[in-house]
Amino acid sequence: MREQNDILSDIADRGDDDDDDIYDDYGDYEPTAHRAVKQAEPTLTDKLTEIKALLDKGVITTDEHAAMRKKILGV
Repeated sequence: MREQNDILSDIADRGDDDDDDIYDDYGDYEPTAHRAVKQAEPTLTDKLTEIKALLDKGVITTDEHAAMRKKILGV
């Protein structure tokens, strides 16, 4: 197990200037792996591109593609 000074030295060597990334509101060390990462919501174009790729690969049929496309577009 590494000592606290080694850990702090490694953090300083990385050049992290943003202390908010590693310390919580009370100044306690908070590993970034425990914080939730907010995922971006896929855009309409992303969703349509994804189902088109599934159709092109033969994973879904044209009828399934049409139904999924209508659902995505809200038609």
